[in-house]
Amino acid sequence: MKFWPFLARELVKHYRFAVVFMLLLGLGLSGFLLVEALRASMARSLEANSRAILSADLAVSLRRPFTQEEQKKIEELLAGRPHSRTVEFFSMLAYGGEGKLVLVKAVDDAYPLFGTLKTSLPFEEKNGLVVSPELIEQLGAKEGKTLSLGGISVSLGGAILDDPTQGDPIAAYCSQNRIAFVRGP
Repeated sequence: MKFWPFLARELVKHYRFAVVFMLLLGLGLSGFLLVEALRASMARSLEANSRAILSADLAVSLRRPFTQEEQKKIEELLAGRPHSRTVEFFSMLAYGGEGKLVLVKAVDDAYPLFGTLKTSLPFEEKNGLVVSPELIEQLGAKEGKTLSLGGISVSLGGAILDDPTQGDPIAAYCSQNRIAFVRGP
């Protein structure tokens, strides 16, 4: 039996199946192409913005304090190169009886090495704090007011308008009202 005449006869007999099959095949192919385009787009975006997302060329992090030996090796590696130190931790941020758990990023004057942390007011004051506009609204605080961060008084120096280290827009949106930057002494 010849294959092509048999195929043609079956397609004519069961044309509805053939139409649905072709539609589903096209839909599946379209979905595959869409996922591949999204993957390629994300890879290009990460490659183009990797320095700004990390805010550095290299990051060293531990869940425990560095030993003196580790600290010495890092200082030798960074000798003469621009570098910045940040410490991240969770703490309670309170104002007027209202408190929120926030991720605090304590940064030094060199932060970020790449990209720009855009804030509503210049973020230069020592022991100053900038938080997301949503968090300011939730707490009912105003710029210049004193907030309590883990029992320490800090001055609210403005709102975070753009943080280049929040590379994933979805993750940034989900966590944006829980991030606070404090510039250490």
